[in-house]
Amino acid sequence: MHTLAEVQANLHFLNVGPTQTPGLIVMKLDANGGDYGRFHHVVVVFNASNAEVSFQNSALTGLHLHIHPVQQHSSDPIVGKSSFNSASGTLVVPALSTAVFVSEQP
Repeated sequence: MHTLAEVQANLHFLNVGPTQTPGLIVMKLDANGGDYGRFHHVVVVFNASNAEVSFQNSALTGLHLHIHPVQQHSSDPIVGKSSFNSASGTLVVPALSTAVFVSEQP
């Protein structure tokens, strides 16, 4: 994205409100039909807690997310334990980890 306005229009924080999980930041960046490169969706999860976190959100249901290729081939064995369940829209991220999930443009 080339402008602040484009980022603001396409970036959403999902772990918000009174029921949010402490120590967890979940942000979702969508292409929304724009030509921003190879990925249609990018979801970044920062888990600052000392425990694995499972996070479910309906905005993720049905997406075809997977760990970013750089993290898939990383020598870090912990982040590789991150996972996504498309049917329930649930992300699982190990303690003290940052995971990047992506889906390619259709």
